[in-house]
Amino acid sequence: MSYPVYIVDTLEGSPACCNRFTGEVFLAKDVCETLPYTYVVFIILHECAHIEIGTTDESRADSLAFYRYAALGLPLSDAVFALTKILNCDISQSNFIAEHEKRINDQYNRVLWYDANINKYPLSIKKYKDLQKC
Repeated sequence: MSYPVYIVDTLEGSPACCNRFTGEVFLAKDVCETLPYTYVVFIILHECAHIEIGTTDESRADSLAFYRYAALGLPLSDAVFALTKILNCDISQSNFIAEHEKRINDQYNRVLWYDANINKYPLSIKKYKDLQKC
């Protein structure tokens, strides 16, 4: 599915948002101007995931967005860096720090799983196996 993406001057407290009912995605202009293209792609896919699965759950949206992003063949590490960059923008909101850390760790684990199981990278296979021992 495709959803219209609108670039707006500013968004209150967020670099992007969506309306799950209308299927519209909104992206702050400065995000497009300052972040690498691959980060912007992940952010848009994340917002589209909220619409597609009809959820406010950030972790579920991260997961679907990651697999859509990986299917595009873009650098997997940028899917982690995009989340790290965006979530650090809200670091002043102390009640979300633990959630942010979990989302970033979950994203890293998705990349590691994908590299180990789909891309079959030897180093990722080893890291993923070591992680499973913990």
